[in-house]
Amino acid sequence: MIASTKKFLCRLLAAGLFSGLLAASVFAADTKRSFDLKEGEAAQTLKAFAAQAQREIAFSPDAVRHVRTNEVRGEITTTEALNRMLAGTGLVATDNAETGVIVVRKETALPNGGNSPIDGAELNESSVAESKVILEVVRVTGSHLRGLLDGATAQPVQVIDQEAIARTGATNIGDILRYIPQVSSFTTGQASTQNGLGATIDFSTGSVVSYGTPKSMDASGGITTASLRGAPVGATLLLIDGKRVPKTNQSVGRDGFDLNGIPLSAVDRIEVLLDGASSAYGADAMGGVINVILKKYYTGTEVVLGYENTFDSDVAVKTASISHGFGAGKLRGLITASWEGANEMMMRDRDFLNSFDRSPYGGSDRRHNSIPAGAGKISISGSVPLPGLTTTSAAIPAGTDGTNLTVGDYANAGPIVGKYDPAHYTQYASSYERFSTLAKFDYDVNDRVSLYATVRAGSNVNYQHAAPIEASNLSIPAGYPGNPFGVAITLNKVFTDIQPLLKAENDTQAYTVGATGRLPAGWRYDLSLSQTSSHTRLDGEGGTSITAALFNAARAAGYTPNLFYDGTTVQNPNPPGLIESLTTVSNVSEEKTQTWLYSLQVDGPVYELPGGDIATGFGFERREEYADFPLRSATDTNSARDGKEVVDAAYWEVNVPIFGAGNRLPLLHQLNLSGSYRQEKYTSGSTSKNPRVGLAWRPVQTVLLRGSYGEGSKIPTLQQRTQPTRTANSTTVAVANNLDPLRGNTVNPVFPILYGGNPNLRNETSENTTYGVVIEVPKVEGLSLSVDWFDNLYNDRISSLNFNQMVTLYPERITRGTNLPTDPAGWAGVVTAADLRPINVAYSQTAGYDIGLNYNRAFDFGRIDVGGYATDYTKNVAIPMPGGTPSPTVTTDTLPLQWNAHAFFYRNAWGVGTFVTYRGEWREEPTRLWTGSATRWDVQFNYDFDKASWLAGKKNWVSKALADTKLSFTVYNVFDKVPPFNYLYFPDNSILDSRLRRYAVTLRREF
Repeated sequence: MIASTKKFLCRLLAAGLFSGLLAASVFAADTKRSFDLKEGEAAQTLKAFAAQAQREIAFSPDAVRHVRTNEVRGEITTTEALNRMLAGTGLVATDNAETGVIVVRKETALPNGGNSPIDGAELNESSVAESKVILEVVRVTGSHLRGLLDGATAQPVQVIDQEAIARTGATNIGDILRYIPQVSSFTTGQASTQNGLGATIDFSTGSVVSYGTPKSMDASGGITTASLRGAPVGATLLLIDGKRVPKTNQSVGRDGFDLNGIPLSAVDRIEVLLDGASSAYGADAMGGVINVILKKYYTGTEVVLGYENTFDSDVAVKTASISHGFGAGKLRGLITASWEGANEMMMRDRDFLNSFDRSPYGGSDRRHNSIPAGAGKISISGSVPLPGLTTTSAAIPAGTDGTNLTVGDYANAGPIVGKYDPAHYTQYASSYERFSTLAKFDYDVNDRVSLYATVRAGSNVNYQHAAPIEASNLSIPAGYPGNPFGVAITLNKVFTDIQPLLKAENDTQAYTVGATGRLPAGWRYDLSLSQTSSHTRLDGEGGTSITAALFNAARAAGYTPNLFYDGTTVQNPNPPGLIESLTTVSNVSEEKTQTWLYSLQVDGPVYELPGGDIATGFGFERREEYADFPLRSATDTNSARDGKEVVDAAYWEVNVPIFGAGNRLPLLHQLNLSGSYRQEKYTSGSTSKNPRVGLAWRPVQTVLLRGSYGEGSKIPTLQQRTQPTRTANSTTVAVANNLDPLRGNTVNPVFPILYGGNPNLRNETSENTTYGVVIEVPKVEGLSLSVDWFDNLYNDRISSLNFNQMVTLYPERITRGTNLPTDPAGWAGVVTAADLRPINVAYSQTAGYDIGLNYNRAFDFGRIDVGGYATDYTKNVAIPMPGGTPSPTVTTDTLPLQWNAHAFFYRNAWGVGTFVTYRGEWREEPTRLWTGSATRWDVQFNYDFDKASWLAGKKNWVSKALADTKLSFTVYNVFDKVPPFNYLYFPDNSILDSRLRRYAVTLRREF
């Protein structure tokens, strides 16, 4: 019923698109347009003007720097709107009759004492630009068409501009993801329990655990990625300037996109498309898009230095970046480089983390049961005491160097000390070092052709000292040094002085070259080639546990490792690396990915309606994706195989202004219909068809109603398709997953089970519906409110079911034989084989709403900026088979209410404000305990010395040193709140950070 209703909506809107086009042609045209421009920084408001006026505009960044333009609202001509906007700003505008481009520049005095143009701000329709213009092409994430007004688009786009980024005090892209309420999971590029929502710890080794899966830091430790609104794996597309970032984690089926390697100093804004966008960007965008827009046409040099730390420990984060932009005739460029380094944080740095004994907090004692603290212990199985002793176990003597130990030494060693606690030695957050560089160049060949190129590279290296090496139940033969008992003994100890270093490296490179320009009749083209690559690798000095096989191999090779010295007080007497060689780094991995994208796009007006120009665009793409796993062994049956996918795509988009400035009627101030379609063909054999339709309606100037419906289709992941098949026997253990409901919930005799990839999987599909309203509150200047309701339905979800689920839901994948003689009547036959490879199950659905509020207004006494966003979920269900009942383990409990809010006041040179972030209580499954809600308060003070009255007009060394300098001081978690504990009684760091209260200082200087 849901799917059929939405398909009817799709057809209805498509019919409206056609009939509305016919209806609109009967109305007369006019030159007036509807403008809604807020007061703000000229560099941003001029772009908004270009979108609303549907005109190209050119300006020098130097000319508009530090200039704020006036608010403009109403139904007026382009000339009048620009005059009002620039009045009293010192900027003037001219209209180049030959190119049709409006040029904005600083007001300059004429020889006769007058100004240019007349009156200093008037738009002279016949004047000619005095220099080569810089064209600013305005696009909105989610559309390939130029000039679309963000407020009149059918899909909700949240924009985080430079001022909003500065308010957070963030030093990298990963930190900013925390401030987007719609982000349901993310990684920050630092290997730690902060890597994801609900992350915990491996209680036996102290290594990082994500989502309850015990593991040490893996090669993805340095990846920066995000998912929106609980979207499936790999269904949130991350872009940089509209181009895909590298895909990572494909070997293990956790496909994602990596934003690593982007200097924050190069970012102009971040646009978050809170709707499916497969028709614009491809199947991977079925859950939404995060698009990082880089700075354009910046001139000058900027240096940024940052320092962040706690008030009571040293987990400092240091940052430095330098950017230089220039313009020389037809050539423009931007070059930027950044560095960031962070110290580690140890669990012992916080009293609520310094022990794996969680019983004081309501949990259980997670310290090691068999390994004691101190020097360790030896033991013998059975009840017969160790020869010469009265017990079956004994402590290793404290302070021993491990040589010449006697039975008497063990007899006098005293009692075995308490349990070994990995928290005393374990990192909670890794140290890391990041480098990134970026260069952008544009060259205007002529009025019709502009060449551009972008090159960027980034490196992120995380360092983690794993938990100390253990010897757990290691058999030591008679006569081995340290074993004086004449019989084999068992050794249990931890080498607290040996913590192997793991290193996760993540390198990215990308380049784009292309040409863009004007075509006849107002059309434009864009032809580009881009390549992105990613290389992730994990390596280390050793594993966390000595294995019997490696120990015995070392003995056979003539080595005699000293295993009995007291590592808490005595220096390791073994040759460097010997103990480490007895362990195995279990998760050493390497992944190389590369994506080539060839793109051609054209767009422009096709027909002039009274409401505006019908704009359309179409394009073609070829995408080649390569994945290589160099360290994958021939016996590895869990990882994906190396793969290549070639995707050929064609897309089309149209925007029709049914009603606008020329034909407005009561309750039809503006009405836009839009549609798009994209089809992709994959070499793996799949085809993806992705339509979308949308409507944007303004009944009055201050109210926008919008809605959209789109469909997406995403192919299975590389692992789901190519993981090698293997057969393993079932067990006869009577656990829930092993019970056969068709045989009285008993356990079958042993049978073979087929695991691995499934080449016959169908595409996962999606249906995204969004309705919303944006209101500019009448009579309250500067106040706006938005509400958007969303409903995301994912069909044919791919899942791996356990035996019990497969028997119940998909019995055709279970092979049965005859009944046993003892079977009661009505029982099914015994299972002889089972296919538990991934399959397409029915669907999942997530629904909810977003609320946004913003108040930004300048007064004589200063400027006030107050706002916030909230996301709440009303539905989160998964139905594992057609006609089935919802799964009891999938609920809105896993997707809590999230919101953030800010309140800032700016006056002359200084600004002060607060930022509040909230996440409601949640739990991973209904059978687990709730993780409490969390609220974090941050405060910030910033100062712009260039606007300081006490420096105005002065020419001394102080004014020169502080010119064009900005300083900000931010305190995070100002009330020093401890994070709430999850169901394992460890901190959840999604909002509050276990670093607790900390500060950040940022200094910016322009030259």
